Amino acid sequence: MKDFEDFVKHIVSKWRAEKTTLLSEHGLAGLANRTYGDKAEEYIKRKVEALTPSYAAFISPGSQSPADVMAVARRNGYWHIMLI
Repeated sequence: MKDFEDFVKHIVSKWRAEKTTLLSEHGLAGLANRTYGDKAEEYIKRKVEALTPSYAAFISPGSQSPADVMAVARRNGYWHIMLI
């Protein structure tokens, strides 16, 4: 997918910036890695669902697959599938 790597870098940098702000604003000292991962997956899912064309995004239950966030959309007669 064109510019997908740039999209992922953008999402990760935004998440890191917002996570720091979110944690400090609410006085959270630190969360377990699993909690950070779950929050990151939800964040990425929201960002993907906001894209055009509209993607249907899903998080794998328990993060037990190689791709924790999956999304699909139809565009110009082709299916676009994201595995994140």
